[in-house]
Amino acid sequence: GLALDGARIAVQGFGNVGGSAAELFAQAGAKIVAAQDHTGTIYNDKGLDLAELVPYVKQVGGVGGFKGAEAMDAESFWDVQAEILIPAALEGVISAERAARIKARLVLEGANGPTVPEADDILRERDVLVV
Repeated sequence: GLALDGARIAVQGFGNVGGSAAELFAQAGAKIVAAQDHTGTIYNDKGLDLAELVPYVKQVGGVGGFKGAEAMDAESFWDVQAEILIPAALEGVISAERAARIKARLVLEGANGPTVPEADDILRERDVLVV
């Protein structure tokens, strides 16, 4: 029941999985509002321009320093207003503490085991669907 057109998405990891997911969701009408990888965390509430971001990432190796967004500290990524969160980078990044803060209604796991068991329980209690 979640409309993709206009949905805000936050993507952790902008490699093969996260970058491809971001492009596909943007093609479906969603807005990628935040991206995080090993080089930094960026945010733009109007949506990141993927036509500029994707070549930038290929050229410099990550999202950090992208001029079409504001830099933010890494921990603030977990507080971003988004309907969909895509953790597509590292294992165990969604801790119980972060699960309590996540604003998304849908978490699409692109990494291997990004959500720890305690966080899974918290997300379930908060009616956040984890796929």
